Amino acid sequence: MILEKVFREFNRRKVRYLVAGGVAAILYGNPRFTKDLDLFVDSEEANLKKLIAGFKALGFIPRVPVTPEAFTVRENRERWAKEKGMLAFTFINPKNPFENVDILTTSPITFDRAYRRKRFFQSGRVKIPTVAAEDLIQMKKHAGREQDFRDIEILEESLKRQQPK
Repeated sequence: MILEKVFREFNRRKVRYLVAGGVAAILYGNPRFTKDLDLFVDSEEANLKKLIAGFKALGFIPRVPVTPEAFTVRENRERWAKEKGMLAFTFINPKNPFENVDILTTSPITFDRAYRRKRFFQSGRVKIPTVAAEDLIQMKKHAGREQDFRDIEILEESLKRQQPK
């Protein structure tokens, strides 16, 4: 399964990442479909180099025609955001078109704040660092798509159920 394969590889390499997007919503109990895996990553160059090494080990390549290493350069990411409106940088498995991983490049919260507040889920023997539900709600409000608003409703209901009475 793509998810466990990616999590296992990144955990092994000590990549600082958090699961976000639809997969995070699913982990919090929202039974829905998602076509990709969204990750929020620490954008420090050393961390991005570990991320790229992990993608290479898994056989993933950038969807756009640039080298994987180009993503580690902050100036490139800033230019792509400004000129192309980039919100995420996608890595794909050329052997399986259904294996896509989006690296989020914009967020209403900082990675460090989100990382301090992360929650872990378990899949078999793999720990999955995930954006806290409150932070995921903020991220989804920021994205503002129809599916995001449906996710927010379910996430808020989940948080209410967790509050002590």
